[in-house]
This record gives sequence, C-alpha cells and structure tokens, in this order.
Amino acid sequence: MTRRRDKSERNRLLLWRWNEAESSVGYIPSSSYSSQLRTARPGETLFIAATRDNRLYLLGALIARRIAKVRNYDASIHMGRYQAHGESISGPFGIFPLNELTWRLRFENSVSDRLNRSIRISSQLQAHRYLTAESAKRLVGFLRRQLPNIESRRTEESLLKAKNGSGRRYLLFAIRNCVQRLKNIGV
Repeated sequence: MTRRRDKSERNRLLLWRWNEAESSVGYIPSSSYSSQLRTARPGETLFIAATRDNRLYLLGALIARRIAKVRNYDASIHMGRYQAHGESISGPFGIFPLNELTWRLRFENSVSDRLNRSIRISSQLQAHRYLTAESAKRLVGFLRRQLPNIESRRTEESLLKAKNGSGRRYLLFAIRNCVQRLKNIGV
C-alpha cells in the first residue's frame, strides 16, 4: 500500500488557454488563475500547460505560496475564481512541446492514471490532474533542459530591441541576462 502524500507535496498539472500561453513567453509569472485552484494548498507545485491541435505543451512551473479567491467578478469570469501566488521554479515561461513525454505522464486520484490518445487532451486535463512524483520529476528535468533555449531567445530579442532604438531598458536586461548565464556556467 502506498503512503498517501500530504497535500502540500502534490504536483498539479494546470491547463491555461493558448492565448495566455503565448502572452507568458519570456516572462517569469508569480501567479496563476484558475477555478481548478479551489482545492490547491500552499506548497503544491503547479505545472502550467496548454494544448494546441491536441498536443500538450509545458509552459513552466510554480510553487504555490498562497491561494486566494479572486474578488473581482469580471476577472473571475475571464481568468478563474482562484489565484495561486508563488514563485517560478523553472525560470521564464516558454511553449515547449512535450511530444512523447505526454503519453508517459502518470496521474494520481483520477479516473485514469494516464492520458488516452483517443480522447482530446484538453478535455482530459479540465479535471483535476495530480501528477505522480515520478512524472513531476520528469517535467522538472524537461524544463531544466529547456531553460538555456528560452534565456538565449530572450537575450537575443532584448538586444534586437535595444539595437532598433527601443530603449536602454532592453539593453540593460540583455546585459544582466548574459552575466547571469555566465555565472550559471561557472565563468
């Protein structure tokens, strides 16, 4: 018999709309909105995903520090009734196709322990989907491998904007980003 994990140890796969995914690229979100967060608890890891053409894309991951009910009615209609405040554990968000990793994900506390290829992925993920510890580890490893790609794209975009006269802010961001990347590789 397996030990039932504390709720703060849960790893939840959370589905965002595609337009939210596109607008989050390159940013480090500190929160996520969703009505699915009603049962979320501080300490949970939220793996943020989106679907397009029945493919699953991982955007990033957050550790929830605080869960709050959205008080603004209009905001709750468009974004969800609950907001998880936390910190990114994956760096800047991107849109990373999971490809075959999609079918190796395993879930707890659900009707099926895996995604079914014959049913739309978005329909399957609208329900609460708690990842097993092994699947969460796979996703964290996957995100770590993606981080250099998103960081280099952000630096290149910032340098281009600075070069095109869009401002000193982009140049400073690009320089800070390059310095951080050099520190990360031990230079």
